[in-house]
Amino acid sequence: MGYAEKSLQFPRGETANQSGWLTLTSTTMGDLIGNVFEVPDTVHGTGIPVKLLAVRLEAGVTGALKAMEFGSDALDFRRTVAGYADTAGAITKPLDELYDGVVLAQYDIVYLVYEGPTTVTLGGTVTAGQALSCDSSGTYVACTAGKTPSVIAQEGGDSGDDVVVYVLPGLSPADPAS
Repeated sequence: MGYAEKSLQFPRGETANQSGWLTLTSTTMGDLIGNVFEVPDTVHGTGIPVKLLAVRLEAGVTGALKAMEFGSDALDFRRTVAGYADTAGAITKPLDELYDGVVLAQYDIVYLVYEGPTTVTLGGTVTAGQALSCDSSGTYVACTAGKTPSVIAQEGGDSGDDVVVYVLPGLSPADPAS
């Protein structure tokens, strides 16, 4: 994906319907979803741009530092997320870390980190520089041989730790062996 918008359609850490003024449906604000926006890394101060992908939530969730699984309905790929990753081999991206602990409504629009630094929760012990993929609980674990990594650990940690990672561009499936 070579093109990214330079200005967000709603502030990072908020949802498209943050005000709650709209009655959300599966088509509300459909022109926003699937777009990638590039912003500076204001969380970690790395100087590396962060690319955010706007997606619609198929179900309400409480924000966590986990991977979200893309919807599987026709034409929904890269536009909607079904919830946190729970399917082996699913295509995922992490929820933007600024939503951690925030209640997110069904059909609202949020940002996933498409590329760049963010914080995620580990599902196992990892070391800095290690390639990771998400497991069937939406946390990140060491990528097994022959699998495609989705993030690179920028620091080490143990299961349950929140660590900074670099999200690789493109879309990679979760590690089906996890």
